[in-house]
Amino acid sequence: MPATGALRTPSPKACGYARVMRCIPAVVLAAVLLASPGASAQDEPAHHRIDLSKRFQTIDHFGASDCWTTKILETWSEESRTRVADLLFSREKGIGLSLWRFNIGAGRQLDRIKEPLRTTESFESAPGKYDWSRMAAERWMLRAAKKSGVARFLAFSLSGTPRMTLNGFVNADPGTHTVNLKRNAEAGYARYLADVVEHFDRGYPPDERIAFDWISPFNEPQWGWNGGIQEGTRASNADVKRVAILLDDQLRQRSLTTRVHLTESGCMPDMTAPNAEMTKKYGVLFGDYVDAYCGDKSLRERLDKTIGYHAYWSDGGDVFGKHLRVAIDGAPLQNHAGLIATAYHDAAGGRVVVVYVNSGSASVLARLDVGGDTRRPKTQRVWVTSAAPGDDLRALEATAAGETLTIPGRALVTVVLE
Repeated sequence: MPATGALRTPSPKACGYARVMRCIPAVVLAAVLLASPGASAQDEPAHHRIDLSKRFQTIDHFGASDCWTTKILETWSEESRTRVADLLFSREKGIGLSLWRFNIGAGRQLDRIKEPLRTTESFESAPGKYDWSRMAAERWMLRAAKKSGVARFLAFSLSGTPRMTLNGFVNADPGTHTVNLKRNAEAGYARYLADVVEHFDRGYPPDERIAFDWISPFNEPQWGWNGGIQEGTRASNADVKRVAILLDDQLRQRSLTTRVHLTESGCMPDMTAPNAEMTKKYGVLFGDYVDAYCGDKSLRERLDKTIGYHAYWSDGGDVFGKHLRVAIDGAPLQNHAGLIATAYHDAAGGRVVVVYVNSGSASVLARLDVGGDTRRPKTQRVWVTSAAPGDDLRALEATAAGETLTIPGRALVTVVLE
């Protein structure tokens, strides 16, 4: 699946991290597939050249989130649940996710949030008291992910529980406050999140235990989250730092291996520049997260050398063209209304993978050529996903590398060269 964008290398004053976390909601792919038509068919195949010597960032994992729709599975049969899990986690039957994000619910408030999917029950039943039988469907999916061999897990929170928030709700209201969290509740919020992480690590029966790699205390903190849309709170950089340090202290005191993860930005530009609107409105910094967190000596070593975002609107222009994992060039590529492509290289195994997304209505013919490495692929295997009957990761017969490919309209095509 193509990444939603790329992050520039942090400046020396930041930290020079080599790994950037990407947790991309599956809906991004659907949004790309439904873009407006543009590509047109041609008689001669387009020549697309992959240059393995031009390398970009390394992808550490391929992840998605249980927020919000996993709770629908509460009423589903075990067979149907298992089918969903296979589509998510199986490398043979599905998309083979290697990371799963788990939403720690803040507490259902259906009188405040009218969309039932966007408010989630909390484990907390009273301060310091918990009902660990809650979030049954979400916990089932965690177990399925672990059983399927998913290697990495990230827990995240959208809001404190109502007793911790300024307004008593799990989302914010307009006002001058930069975060919907009582100042005297910040330490309690950190303890609450650490309690949840510790119970998954040590408290559940062995088959349900999960050692979360990371815990994210805020999600998309540069948005206001006012009103009844969903759980969530804004948080200035200073708010995020205070809670992050308190949470990291809790994790270390309990000898947990889980590390704090920041900042789950809701868009790519805010990773490297301030969010002008929120910064001006509240008079404190929102955004510019790479320098703000990686450049802070008191914080960066607490972050396990990771920083992350997930973006929903970076499928336009030539974002994919300029920031792929290895270079791929040629016409008619990187047209968000037509054909875009990303290329990836498994240096150890020698495989080259190309993902095409054709948002246009017409098919495109293409031929792939691989350069920049002495090892030349000999075969190519192709999988097609589209709205056509049977095109559900439909595998085509293997052919010689360099043979002409047909990329149908409104389709995603994955090519593996070996």
